[in-house]
Amino acid sequence: MPTLRLAPPASWPTLGWGVVDWIETYLCHGPGDIEGDPIEFDDETVQFVLDAYRIFPKGHTKAGQRVVFDATYSRPKGRAKSELAGALVCAEAKGPARFSHWGADGEPVGMPVRSPFIRCLATEEGQAGNTYDNVQVMLKNAKEVDPELFADVDVGATRTLIGQSGEIRPSTSGASSKDGGKETFAVADETHLYYLPEHRQMLQTVRRNLRKRKAAQPWFMSTTTMYKPGQASIAEGRHDAARKQVGAKHDLSVLFDHREAPEIAKWEDDKEVLAALAYVYGDAAAWMNLEGLLQEIRDPETDEGDARRYFLNQRADKADAAFGVAAWDALADPEVEVPPGSLIVAGFDGARFDDSTAIVA
Repeated sequence: MPTLRLAPPASWPTLGWGVVDWIETYLCHGPGDIEGDPIEFDDETVQFVLDAYRIFPKGHTKAGQRVVFDATYSRPKGRAKSELAGALVCAEAKGPARFSHWGADGEPVGMPVRSPFIRCLATEEGQAGNTYDNVQVMLKNAKEVDPELFADVDVGATRTLIGQSGEIRPSTSGASSKDGGKETFAVADETHLYYLPEHRQMLQTVRRNLRKRKAAQPWFMSTTTMYKPGQASIAEGRHDAARKQVGAKHDLSVLFDHREAPEIAKWEDDKEVLAALAYVYGDAAAWMNLEGLLQEIRDPETDEGDARRYFLNQRADKADAAFGVAAWDALADPEVEVPPGSLIVAGFDGARFDDSTAIVA
């Protein structure tokens, strides 16, 4: 499934145009080769922002309210996912991120969130995370672009204050310390790395907090590259849940935007791999070093499964895996029901190295 998109109706109004315009007016690129240069989103990124900021249309009982609560942006390594997340954090802190009124042209007009409280989540203690790294650069630059508008922004290494009651805070695990928060927006970056119990607990706590401020219409965003199958990461759970909604009734509060390369018939064919890279990087292929990525893929130390996940955003196993998880899943027959008490058979062939194994039937 090269692309998997679940989104609200494209015909519904959006605050996304105002958010994109605000970001491109005030914010710059984060850490990297083009740090400090003005942001100009490509069409693919703009589409995600438009979908993320859809609101219920006129005549609806929830007219003007946000539609999406849970948004996932899944792209290959190097696709500026953390930068997008950082830009949206800034927009949620100071930009026109919530509905104010309908304009004379019938389009929605946005306004800033009142008393925004935003969390940028990271997996490791003592590390602010890529999202907050981008936020720091962007807001420091914004204060130079428009010192009056951003006069109330105090950017720090461990927190950023917005006026008298707003805050952006980087957070890691240790979910108990986050209980009681009243977030208006939260970002979890690279959720394919969120597979430990403390990571799961952290996300569960923050998501519960997001339900507290109904008037602020809070929401949650996650970015990810393809997960390692069977690791039970947050990204894997989100992907599995989204796939089940394809062809079924779609929960409109869920935005799932996943792009992966098409299947490659001959892995040794450089032209075919380059074409797959060009597809998966989409609009970013124009500025990505695809030849360099191919060299990395062909490096003898690069595992094919890792290359497929990181650079092609494909669900793949390591070369030394006992079996292919995708192939195993394809054999499943959800229509079969085993009556209680039936005699079943479970087989097991041990791992190549010292390991622990559990068989559940």
